[in-house]
Amino acid sequence: MIRYLFLFFAILIGITSQAQNIVFEYDSAGNRVKRLSGPDLTPTINLPSANFASNGTTKNFTVGLYEVNSAATSANIQFSIIIPTGYTLGFDQTQTTITPSGAAASVLVKNAEWTVIGTALGGRKLTLQANTGIIIPALGNSIIGFTIQRSSAQPGSTAIMTVTIINDPTHQVYDTVDANNIYSRVINAL
Repeated sequence: MIRYLFLFFAILIGITSQAQNIVFEYDSAGNRVKRLSGPDLTPTINLPSANFASNGTTKNFTVGLYEVNSAATSANIQFSIIIPTGYTLGFDQTQTTITPSGAAASVLVKNAEWTVIGTALGGRKLTLQANTGIIIPALGNSIIGFTIQRSSAQPGSTAIMTVTIINDPTHQVYDTVDANNIYSRVINAL
């Protein structure tokens, strides 16, 4: 009887873990830890040269969205980018390559796969969503190109631009971990 109860609970626990999309792994100290097994996106900003010499200076940069949990996204990926006061933000949906300012080579960008679904802060915040049918494959990425122009930032000022993966309310469609959804980059007005 005890053996059957044990088997019942072992099956029940296994089913419950799969239904909750939980996977167990081990940390560097050998401790068993659980994590959600769906996709996990984390963003980056590639802007090697972040010094703006004067008002009117324009820089190119990319936002990279990287899937880091070995699971493809499925739909409706959203992220936002916010730049500081004194700068303007540009996004060209037809752009296919861009050379980030300070980088040695141009990179392919997937701007056509993204649509601006919201603007705020006088255009300093853009929210983008992946077009219907667009996914990021397991351990894959999507690179998106932007421009930033210094318009009225005070000389000698330092500010931060930030990209944020919009939290996936289900934690299963495109992002299971909220803790790594923000990336910031310091920029300087000389």
